[in-house]
Amino acid sequence: MIGVHQMRKRIMIVDDEDDVNVTLRIVLEDQFSVDVFNDPFVALDNFKPGLYDLLLIDIRMPRMNGLVLCKKLRKIDSKVKVCFITAGEMVFDFALRKFPDSAILKKPIDNYDLIKEVTRMTNA
Repeated sequence: MIGVHQMRKRIMIVDDEDDVNVTLRIVLEDQFSVDVFNDPFVALDNFKPGLYDLLLIDIRMPRMNGLVLCKKLRKIDSKVKVCFITAGEMVFDFALRKFPDSAILKKPIDNYDLIKEVTRMTNA
């Protein structure tokens, strides 16, 4: 039982691939409160300042890429932490230049690395 002072950290996952979302949720939900969105516009509509401790955002998505989504979300909550998910596109360096305080995980993501990075970022 988690006490009031030990509230679970909240993670928002935004990836257009359902299988990625399911996998990330299963790996993280034992330790974190996880909300999953496969549409960046729906994620944006459901985002509130101070609600999430970390955003896991896929970079390459149709209709709105992860970098644009991150920019919009940061206008709502400038302090929210972000970890981009990528299949290795060449936007790696660009993402880190544009959002230097973010991190990047490369697909396929190792479960141990995922938990380690999410724990590090939510406790920083």
